[in-house]
Amino acid sequence: MKIIYIILLTLTVFSLYGEIFTAQDSMLLSDNLKLIELESSDLNFLKDWADETYLKNNIIVKSINNPYYFLDYIEEIDNADTQEKLHEQAFNFLGNNQDLTSSYQDKNKSEFMLTDEIDTFQLAVIIEQYIDKKLYNYSLIFNKLSAEQIDTLYTFASMQFVNTEEEISIDSKELEDIVNLIEWQRFNDPISIDASTINEENFEIYNIANFLTVNAPNIEWESEANLIETSLGLIIIGGVRNDVYDIDECIAIIEPSGNDVYNFIDYKQSSFLLVDFDGDDYYKSEASMFSALKGFSIGYDLAGDDVYTAVNEVFSSKLGFQSFVDQSGHDIYKSNQFSLGASILGYSTLIDKDGNDTYTNALYGEGFGSVWGFGVLMDLKGSDNYLSGNLEFHAPLAPNDYQSMGQGMGIGLRPDLGGGIGILIDKEGNDRYNGSVYAQGVGYWYALGILIDSSGNDFYNAVYYPQGSGIHLAGGALIDKQGEDSYYSKHGPGQGAGHDFGLGIFIDAEGNDHYSIEGGNGLGLTNSVGLFIDKRGNDRYENGVNSNYGYGKKARSTGSIGIFIDGQGKDYYTNETMADSTHWTQGLYGIGADLEFYENEIAVDKSVEMLAIEFSDHDPIDEIFQYASQWEVGNVVEQVRKAREILIARPDESSQYIMNNKINTRDTKEYRAIKEFYENAEDKQTDLISGLSSTDSLIVKNSISLVSDFKLQEATSYIIDFLDGGKYIRENIIALSRYKNDKYIGNIVAFKDNESEKLRFAVARAFVTIDSEKSRQEIEKMQYDSSFLIKTMAREYLKKFHDKETDK
Repeated sequence: MKIIYIILLTLTVFSLYGEIFTAQDSMLLSDNLKLIELESSDLNFLKDWADETYLKNNIIVKSINNPYYFLDYIEEIDNADTQEKLHEQAFNFLGNNQDLTSSYQDKNKSEFMLTDEIDTFQLAVIIEQYIDKKLYNYSLIFNKLSAEQIDTLYTFASMQFVNTEEEISIDSKELEDIVNLIEWQRFNDPISIDASTINEENFEIYNIANFLTVNAPNIEWESEANLIETSLGLIIIGGVRNDVYDIDECIAIIEPSGNDVYNFIDYKQSSFLLVDFDGDDYYKSEASMFSALKGFSIGYDLAGDDVYTAVNEVFSSKLGFQSFVDQSGHDIYKSNQFSLGASILGYSTLIDKDGNDTYTNALYGEGFGSVWGFGVLMDLKGSDNYLSGNLEFHAPLAPNDYQSMGQGMGIGLRPDLGGGIGILIDKEGNDRYNGSVYAQGVGYWYALGILIDSSGNDFYNAVYYPQGSGIHLAGGALIDKQGEDSYYSKHGPGQGAGHDFGLGIFIDAEGNDHYSIEGGNGLGLTNSVGLFIDKRGNDRYENGVNSNYGYGKKARSTGSIGIFIDGQGKDYYTNETMADSTHWTQGLYGIGADLEFYENEIAVDKSVEMLAIEFSDHDPIDEIFQYASQWEVGNVVEQVRKAREILIARPDESSQYIMNNKINTRDTKEYRAIKEFYENAEDKQTDLISGLSSTDSLIVKNSISLVSDFKLQEATSYIIDFLDGGKYIRENIIALSRYKNDKYIGNIVAFKDNESEKLRFAVARAFVTIDSEKSRQEIEKMQYDSSFLIKTMAREYLKKFHDKETDK
């Protein structure tokens, strides 16, 4: 093992930065598998064992059987960072990975621009045609189905994930046969508009919100809302004021501005369109809202701090297609069951592009996919809060803890039907994920659950089956690409764990992270695979149970595989078996490795781009000093370093400017810049002595600190005179101690019994700093001081001194 370990450390590797699982990661994984006499291909053992389960999606089956396929698929999902790309992925899934995206509308085409102004009635004609064509496209997907088969699908879908006492009996094989006849891609056939009624040429609409935004200046908006009856139902073209809408049998609302209230009354409309241009809006319902029930729901809110609150089936789809985009603002989303990107037999996408948002869902939501469902919640910017689980307890396993079934959760209907894919994607911000049982990248029964967080210092909390878990023939993954993160769960399996022919993947690419879970971090149970990789950072692993950190459990007379890899940094473990620069094995096929494999500098948060340097070597010295005195962190690091280099390169100007303008600073950033300048411009250090003669007490105090930092001998007479004269006593005690010379102990010891605790503390610190035989004798006298701080300092120093003597 030792020889192989050395090879691991000396491999010449390359890294494709920005990818979730790179060639470098693959190489490291392969080499560690060899330590337990396995090959990479051994991870691909068969996990599809439930022959009587129907509606198994090819993407899901391939993913649970092959971790590398699953990782490639996660990469595709991560790259789907727009509404159009997400829809392409949804249709790829719905089409059972048969490439049904070719008919998807060309997202690169520009929307048609109207040449003449139109009134709200003419706009309603366009909206009516748009909805009519979308309804027609929806009907086309069922061309091969009978009315009875369509009803069977709807009955099945509508009865799932709601509290009901009704029972349904549908044959699983029959349901699979029906689903296989659906032509899902037909929903996105082009939308053609007959513009003869507005004296325009015919045109196609690719994105209704983009079309309306482009043409908003040509629409004659009115102050009051217009309610226009059409053959399809009521269309509302809103006014420019603050409006209140009671929505019942309405099929579309186009609202140009204002802080509006949308009250969805017992809302059961199968299809609906909304575009709200501006305002802080309130959307509410005592039932469902933005729910595609055997139809479609398309919505856009383009600006404002908005609130969305309803009960069940909010931003969801059942045998339908739901898509909603909130463009900007600090928004609140609150729901009960099956909401916030939840789908069965179709897709549901909720996209929030900007703002610090709050998401609350009780059960089945925040990126949830069940049978042939693709559910996504994606947040692009902002520090967000996600809360899942406050409705049903998970008895008998956890009778006092709630179920979540969310935050990137896919689930099938065991044992009869395979599930879907649930995805939560967060691109930026310091986020908080609070879940309970089954939360944060979890799959159950022929399903996939995925959570991808791209940047920020994030907090994850759960109870059971969390954070990259594949449970019962399923796959789960949690990917966090940057930031200093904390991952907690009361119980496992989780944080890269598989159970019962499952696959769990957990990857944290960068940052100093904290982990605590009871059973996880690369745990394979009952013929499963658990993969945990923390690539970089100084990490803390706080739970020492035996099934953590690479454990493969024997079951069914065969094995499981659990892999734990920490690839860089100084790490802490509570279990004595684990330590930096070691390997360990646990269970039948469990491997743990803590290595220095990845380069340290990659741990810098790549989301922080360096600011361009905005000055030159010849700019005025006061401007250079301004840049030099910023914090040397984040995106200004290069600016600060460059500015300080210029100060040093122009020592006469810099010292003159500092002594005339900045030596009296109270700003710690400016003081750091001054200190670094004189550290590197040694010839100019004597300029600081002039500050000791100033009448400005702040100049004197800063000068005392600086001259003692540089141990300028010619300054000691000033310091002693100040001390004897009772001026700047604390500063002078500290200053004299920095010279580390016993001859100043007499000057300091005079204050060891002073009534001021601050002064006595400074005396004790001075003796510790001098650290000589004579100063030790003095601090021995202070170990019984009345101050807790002083006597503790003295006793700890003496204990350390005694330990040194004992070692000799």
